Amino acid sequence: MRICYIDIIDKCNLRCPTCVRGAQLLKNSASAMPLDLFEKLVAKAKGEGYDTIGLYNWIEPFLCKDVDSFIEIIKAADLDCELSSNLSLKPASYFDTIQRALRKGVDRLTVSVSGFHQETYEINHVGGNIAWIKENLEQIALLKKKSLIQTKVFLRLIQFDYNAADEPLLREYARSLKLEFEVIPGVGNPKQSVAQYAAPNFYEERLKNFNSADDREAQGEVCPLIMDTVAINSQGDVYICCAYPYYSSLRIGSYLELSKQELLLKRYMHPICPSCDFTRRKTTPADRDRLVDALEFKLGFVKNLDHSLETVSATTELPQQPPLWTRTLKTAYRGMVDKFKAHTS
Repeated sequence: MRICYIDIIDKCNLRCPTCVRGAQLLKNSASAMPLDLFEKLVAKAKGEGYDTIGLYNWIEPFLCKDVDSFIEIIKAADLDCELSSNLSLKPASYFDTIQRALRKGVDRLTVSVSGFHQETYEINHVGGNIAWIKENLEQIALLKKKSLIQTKVFLRLIQFDYNAADEPLLREYARSLKLEFEVIPGVGNPKQSVAQYAAPNFYEERLKNFNSADDREAQGEVCPLIMDTVAINSQGDVYICCAYPYYSSLRIGSYLELSKQELLLKRYMHPICPSCDFTRRKTTPADRDRLVDALEFKLGFVKNLDHSLETVSATTELPQQPPLWTRTLKTAYRGMVDKFKAHTS
């Protein structure tokens, strides 16, 4: 599966300390994506081989009252649609939005919680209401029981060191509603705000201090977040990947204005990528073909791969960054060429 994440709005209703949006490092705004822009993004994503559109990344999608209209565009393009939600929304105000969205053909809905009881749940999901979530889930289960929706619904526990006792309760609750259940490890610590280690200056320092000798990606490996996903904000801009915030230092460019080859090259060569410890996977023949295609598009037909790689290291434009980092980025960018060569030779 290759998934294109598109944030159609620019806000979330919770204040989770482990999330850059919740910690207000990404501030909520009134920005909303026009439907005509979204339709163009979806068409381009389909043309580039993405088979799934995820209407989430750093947002709560059901805050968009016309989310069903966006889903309609996805389904008209014959693509799968995924949503991920905290579902902590007052049913009287939001269930109609939720129901209309699901009935348009959402293929998968993931609902994330961090506790079965309010006192546990609200430690991480600050501002959330577990009673609202349960009421919404029970209504969704009823829609499934009546065969009004075909959505595969996952209740997901974000696991921290304090909520292990809630796992069997949530598992049984999901079973009783005939929903799927899954557990993922929590990232960060709700008692330590993400602002302490993921503010914009944190990434600026990583860029300024990057050393290509510290590349964490082994030969013959690639990051699935670069090869299999792309993340787009409500303005239609691409950022390095879905794991990183929408900070200016991580912006790649306008999705509609950049070719798929330029997007791959700029994301793959960005110094933040090799300095990240996200789990890699083995490079596939399809990955190799896409990497070679990116080189050929940038440099013309690759007759001599060694010469072309030397050329790309010296002439290819860097991701747009503040001038202060230019020298560091050039060193890092050129340092990535050996890794690129390992994948494409």
